[in-house]
Amino acid sequence: MADDCVRSRQSSSEAMKFLVESGGAEGNAGPSYRNVLAKDTGLLQSPPGVDCLWDLFRASVEKYPSNPMLGHRPVVDGKVGDYAWMTYREVCDVVIKLAAAMSNSGVKQIWVYGNSFESFLIAVINPNQQALENWAGQNGITGNLEELCENAKIKEHFIAELAKAAKEKKLKGFEFIRAVHLDAVPFDMERDLITPTYKKKRPQMLKYYQGAIDALYKSSKKGLPRWTKKFRIPDDANLEYTPDDGFSWRKYGQKDILGAKFPRGYYRCTYRNAQGCAATRQVQRSDADLAVFDVTLNLSCKRKKESS
Repeated sequence: MADDCVRSRQSSSEAMKFLVESGGAEGNAGPSYRNVLAKDTGLLQSPPGVDCLWDLFRASVEKYPSNPMLGHRPVVDGKVGDYAWMTYREVCDVVIKLAAAMSNSGVKQIWVYGNSFESFLIAVINPNQQALENWAGQNGITGNLEELCENAKIKEHFIAELAKAAKEKKLKGFEFIRAVHLDAVPFDMERDLITPTYKKKRPQMLKYYQGAIDALYKSSKKGLPRWTKKFRIPDDANLEYTPDDGFSWRKYGQKDILGAKFPRGYYRCTYRNAQGCAATRQVQRSDADLAVFDVTLNLSCKRKKESS
């Protein structure tokens, strides 16, 4: 009898929804559904005074300001603790501050990307046209929206604003956005960049902006300290041995190089997280002499290996 009731409820639930979009290939974690009553008439009629999601959230804040909304369980000494909650009012305050900061900086939409083989983040930004034109006018920059998005001074302005926000949030150096690509066209479904529910499709975003991303990383590296040295290890060292340059490194990846017998190793400074050191190195074993390595250093690392 109980099983029949469960099946009846499941059948009723299935009958009250229809599929809007599927997961997987669309870049979503799972399918999205909508109430069957909205299938032919669009969205259900909103309550009076509620014209968007923000209105609904604000009404919830006014009605339940002290109710818990977002929570997490901190891990202390390897043990999961009790939930720590933010109330509706606290979440609302954070949302307002973030929205104000983004609006003031001229950001309308943003997609942040980080390549694991690079030492910094980049971002694709769809700017707020009015804020962008106002700032450009105040700084003697003219042109249409597309021309403004290509202006180097404007890009520097966005990077500076993002860096300012990152410093206020006490982010590490490698968490800063070092380069931006400004797109005058908002992320849209026509280019298959977002879903019908306005979620960004990360694989499609990466594919669409790959050329811009490669150009950002390439141009941002110009002028940065970079040099290559040759190191010789003892002849009796095993194949896993890597040259010691006096600094402390942690390997985070390797890849095969066309025409080379041995893979190239990629390392970050051990103190990357603790002190924000963005220095990296690449290690390539010589094909001609197994005891010789070409070591390429990117940026300067001032933290010598601690003596044991």
